[in-house]
This record gives sequence, structure tokens and C-alpha cells, in this order.
Amino acid sequence: MMQVPCCGGLLRLVTEAQKTAKRKVPVKSVIISITGEIIKEDWV
Repeated sequence: MMQVPCCGGLLRLVTEAQKTAKRKVPVKSVIISITGEIIKEDWV
């Protein structure tokens, strides 16, 4: 997702879906700056 605040909802949607999934689904969160650089990577 991008660094801008409006993209924060995407991770919330994915983590909610992850909770209701019947299988363990690995999710990696990658935050990208507005210039295209990777700022942060995390497994959720």
C-alpha cells in the first residue's frame, strides 16, 4: 500500500479476512512512498 493515509484501510480489510479464513493465509504488508521506494515490509 502507499504511504498516504487513505490506503490504511486496505490492511484492515485483509487482516479481517485473514481472521475469518479457514486456512492460515500469510500476508505481507509493504508500504511504498509516493516516489516508489519501499519504506517498510512486515508479515502480518
